[in-house]
Amino acid sequence: MADPTLRTGRLRWSESAHRHKDDDFMASHLTQKTQSDARLKLPIYFLLDTSTSMQYGGRIDAINSIPPAVRKAARQDPVIDAKTRFCYITMNDTAQVVAPLAPGGDDIQLDLEPKGLTNYTAAFELLRKTFIADFHTLNEANTGTHRPVIIFITDGEPTCDATERKRAFDALMAVADWAPRIVMFGVGPEVTHETLDQYTGPKGFSVVCRDEPGRTSAEYITTMLSTFIQTVVDNIGGAPAQKPLDTGTEAGNDDVDDPFMHAVMQAFRDDDLLGRALGE
Repeated sequence: MADPTLRTGRLRWSESAHRHKDDDFMASHLTQKTQSDARLKLPIYFLLDTSTSMQYGGRIDAINSIPPAVRKAARQDPVIDAKTRFCYITMNDTAQVVAPLAPGGDDIQLDLEPKGLTNYTAAFELLRKTFIADFHTLNEANTGTHRPVIIFITDGEPTCDATERKRAFDALMAVADWAPRIVMFGVGPEVTHETLDQYTGPKGFSVVCRDEPGRTSAEYITTMLSTFIQTVVDNIGGAPAQKPLDTGTEAGNDDVDDPFMHAVMQAFRDDDLLGRALGE
């Protein structure tokens, strides 16, 4: 069995990002109350590309099928409903939250239609704002949160300005202790590792799946979701951060000594269907 086309990101943040006034806000406000591991929630954000090219190969239908699959899994396994929260965000010319952070067992239905371009900048900006708001909500509810996970499913190269895109991504990742784990899941013929690897951050990785005889890239989306959910159940949340946020924290912990991400990466490697994915 061949390994899927999977890579681990090892990017560092610039000093200027740490000094940004918005990052100071994050650092001073995203200080988690002390909670036991049993109370912490794992926030999972599905960032879904709904640009025009997603109409091909059944990819938009695969995207629409994600919430029902999550709901079924959560209702069958109480661990998912008790320990995770899911949010769905779409991206094309703009980005919007189509279903806010909630238990996986909630009845979420998507009826998305592909349109527009591929604006990563808008997605990264909205993710950052949404994450801050959700952090406060979970913290004030006396539950607290693990480091968030972003599953970014896309089939295209970004069409937004490169400078603005980098600025938005650096802002999202600026605070090392709480920078999200990002799985960049590329499907279809256009998206490349060269693009995706720029946006995995130090805790994530990228996977590229091509259409091939007998299996479409849309079917890989379904397989990826099943694999990921099972990994969450088996390794819920990993280890929480052990200290408050600090803008002075270097991003030097960009190693892969992270039990949760190790488990996710191994699950992708071991999956027979994903293992057949074609890469660059």
